[in-house]
Amino acid sequence: MKRLEVKEIVNMYEEFQGLWLQKEYYAALLRLANINECLSLLSKQERNKWIGNISISTMVVPVIKEVEDRVKKETDKILRILSVGYDFSFEEITLVLSIRNDIDSLINYLRDRCDIEICSTLHNVDEELMEFMSYKNNKLLVTDVIKQINSNRFTPISSPQ
Repeated sequence: MKRLEVKEIVNMYEEFQGLWLQKEYYAALLRLANINECLSLLSKQERNKWIGNISISTMVVPVIKEVEDRVKKETDKILRILSVGYDFSFEEITLVLSIRNDIDSLINYLRDRCDIEICSTLHNVDEELMEFMSYKNNKLLVTDVIKQINSNRFTPISSPQ
């Protein structure tokens, strides 16, 4: 895992602001979701400050609809990738797990900080991943991918349950 410095949260927040102004709502909210995941690593004072910064009390319906549509699109992408068989490269599984984690982080952020529930079919993705991991070599591949992803993150992800 990477060591978190407050300047990295500031950078993510600045990215959020730029993306929001460009009306790239899905990408913008992913930045807030990433910050939300890091909050437990901050002091109580810093954590409270950032909770205030990333909580959005009102979000317009078109933004919510756009984000829901993108979550569905990303979920469908994962399911399409996994539907072609059980022989994937390290890079392909990295992509699948990264997208899955992004969706999960975004859903948790919207629920916890914005009081918005996004409909998702991540359970379908997890079922497909569990089927994929039922093969020994694939389970080892997923474990290696998770180790690699975690080496580049502030907070760890785990294997799908």
